[in-house]
Amino acid sequence: MVISQRRSSAIILLLSCGLLLALPFVLSAGQDFFLPVAAAVVITIILAPVANVLQKLRIPNIIASFIAILLFAGLLTLAIFMIFQPALDLFEQLPIITNFVTRKLAEPGSLALPLSTISAGLSDALRSSAEKEVMDQTSSMFQAVAFATPFVIGQILLALLISYLMLVSRVKFHESLIRDRVTISATRKAGLAVREISKSVSHYLGTVIVINFCVGLVVTFGAWLFGLESPLMWGGLAAILNFIPYVGPLVLAVLLGITGVLDEGALVAGLLPAAAYLGLQTIEANLITPAVLGERLSINPVIIIIAVSFFSWIWGLVGALLSVPLVVIFRILLNHTGTPNIIGYLLGEPLFGSSMRRAEK
Repeated sequence: MVISQRRSSAIILLLSCGLLLALPFVLSAGQDFFLPVAAAVVITIILAPVANVLQKLRIPNIIASFIAILLFAGLLTLAIFMIFQPALDLFEQLPIITNFVTRKLAEPGSLALPLSTISAGLSDALRSSAEKEVMDQTSSMFQAVAFATPFVIGQILLALLISYLMLVSRVKFHESLIRDRVTISATRKAGLAVREISKSVSHYLGTVIVINFCVGLVVTFGAWLFGLESPLMWGGLAAILNFIPYVGPLVLAVLLGITGVLDEGALVAGLLPAAAYLGLQTIEANLITPAVLGERLSINPVIIIIAVSFFSWIWGLVGALLSVPLVVIFRILLNHTGTPNIIGYLLGEPLFGSSMRRAEK
């Protein structure tokens, strides 16, 4: 019996290792399918509490789910016009800024130049570059939009459609999952697992969204206070990049530092927005978020970095944004279903025994 159990565990372990090795290539090759599905799962979990509240107001499930999707689509459209468009303009100027600063530093005596002189020269370079390349950039931009927009819109619509269908069928799915169990004990465990998983994931994602929204509001006010252009863009970027722990805030701090120094023409005054943002991030990441979420839903920083690197590698920026929610969903699922005891198995223990007993408790 023990030999048979270890043989089965060994087969499961080998199959899991093979699946793990093939997973990046499968997800990357099937990005057009897997990315909208993964995004739809996260969107469904975020919008499920909204649909539940609307149902309590005696709104039918189909209509409640549709209203929740419409609210999300409206917020997404608003974010694209108010945040992403100014951000794209900023990112388009980064190569010009980099080239100009590189040329200046290569000139003799450039280190003795005041920052105000460099800033004025950069403004002229940006203005002349924009006037010189406006026609070429406009035509190339329209060509890129013409080819990319239908695909991107199709991906977004597919994700929203899958999310809507998941929202509509969520009640029937829960009922069928509980009804199809053979024993009363299995029915009770399935009901508790479904409720706890849904509650834990919704609580985590909802709390993180609220925290990131508050961070965005504070950064918007700070950007306005420091006199930066497009304060709403900076606040929106802060809220969105905060979904990518460590990496996202670091990117925004660098952008704030570069923009502040070039706008002010002085090093100390220009770095104040970035310093203030880093101070806000320190307080939020080390005090506010751990106090609100608690230790039970905390994630190892190493796992976060690996997840962000992995999903950004296969799915780009969208994958980086989805990485932490997907890790949270996967972790909570393992907490209820049991995690494989790989190290213990190599030492002669069962592969799932102890973890399954902890999950049952």
